[in-house]
This record gives sequence, C-alpha cells and structure tokens, in this order.
Amino acid sequence: MKNGPPSFPAKKKKAAEDGRESSKAGAGGLAAAGAAASTTLATLGLRSDEEIAELRKNCPPDIEELGRSTWTLLHALVSALPPTPTPSQQSHLAALLLALTVLYPCSHCRKDFAVKVERAGGEAAILEAVKTRAGAEKYVWERHEEVNRKIGKEGGVPLEEIRKRWKDGGPECGW
Repeated sequence: MKNGPPSFPAKKKKAAEDGRESSKAGAGGLAAAGAAASTTLATLGLRSDEEIAELRKNCPPDIEELGRSTWTLLHALVSALPPTPTPSQQSHLAALLLALTVLYPCSHCRKDFAVKVERAGGEAAILEAVKTRAGAEKYVWERHEEVNRKIGKEGGVPLEEIRKRWKDGGPECGW
C-alpha cells in the first residue's frame, strides 16, 4: 500500500514545470531538488546554506511545500466564510490560527508565526479579525505578507487579488 497523500498528476506536472517539484529524499532534499529553479533564502542572500540547514534540521523534508499549502488552506478557508461568520465559525477559525502557533510541524516557522501573531495583537486581534470574512481575509493576508517580506519576496499580492482568487476562483480553479 502506498504511503502518504494521493498524488495529483496535473499539479505535480505544473509544479515540475515551475521548478517547484520537491524531493522526498529527506530534510536536505528540497534545497537540492529545486535550488536552481526556485527562490530560496540562500538564493536571496538572506541566509547561507549552512544557516538554512541548521534552521531546517528538525523540519519536515518538504517545508517549502508545507508553507505554500498552509497559506493556500488559510486563504481558502477565510474566503469561504460568510460575510459575517457564525459565533461557532469565529471560534473555530480563531482556534485554528492560534493552534498553528503551538502545533505547526516546523519549530522555526511555528515560533516565527507565534511572534507575528503576538506582535499583531495576539488572541484579541484574532478574535476581532474573525468577526467578519473581510477581517479574517485581511488578518491572514497580513501575516502571509509578513512572512513573504521576511524571506525576501518583494511586491506581494494585493489583498483584492487574493480575495478574487479565493472567493471567485482563479483560472486554474474552474469555478
């Protein structure tokens, strides 16, 4: 029986064409697999390969894919909310965001996200943000933009484009 999640050939093909296909060969596999084709902390000059290896020594092997997938999940979740989420939806979304500061599998990313949440006002700011879809979208977008700036990605995607992509569906969604 095959271990791991099911594969999605179309997405894997597109990822490979984009140079984002990751190796399953262990913690160092990702950097080796896509170093030439992808932007990394090392290629941006923000960290040396040695610093990155030290930071990632206890990380899942596909940490960059995990990060992209996490942001995809969060943006999709908040965009699917009704304009005014129910108290139950608000509570669950707030719990999920806070849970990432404790449960995220990459210790470096987990600690960094916890600091970003705290600097943004902590639990109180999350509870306020999740009262509306627009507030939740903005909160997630702001945290994502902070991470993008930290890793050296310039010119992030404007919030309105994120809203359009996830609420209305982008061309790849078929919605």
